[in-house]
Amino acid sequence: EDGKGLAAGLAVSASLTSCNVLRNKMDIVAAKILVKAVEGKNISLCGIKPDETSVDFNGTNKIDDYKLKPPDAILLAADLSTPGISASLTSCNLLKNEMDIAAAKSLAEVVKEKDISLCGIQPDQIEASF
Repeated sequence: EDGKGLAAGLAVSASLTSCNVLRNKMDIVAAKILVKAVEGKNISLCGIKPDETSVDFNGTNKIDDYKLKPPDAILLAADLSTPGISASLTSCNLLKNEMDIAAAKSLAEVVKEKDISLCGIQPDQIEASF
């Protein structure tokens, strides 16, 4: 419920590389607890696999409970800033979610120097329609 139980398990895991806890209606405090638990480890909290080049978290046509919220942005920012998780990633589609301005700014700051599109645009793509 507050992330502490899961955080304890994540902190001692020796082999886990991916655990998707997005869209779990947690608050910002719980999201930060989970991020702290995996600090220094290559454990994705968003289900991103180490060799993935593209992930799609597009909220189009999703019910409100399935759209990403500000706490999800905290989890995603941690994943995107961890080289062992995001090294291969070039595209992350976050369109049509329910993140606030602060969440969007934090994600933009994380990917600023990483060449990761947050709109789902692929590196070789020459056209886009939103």
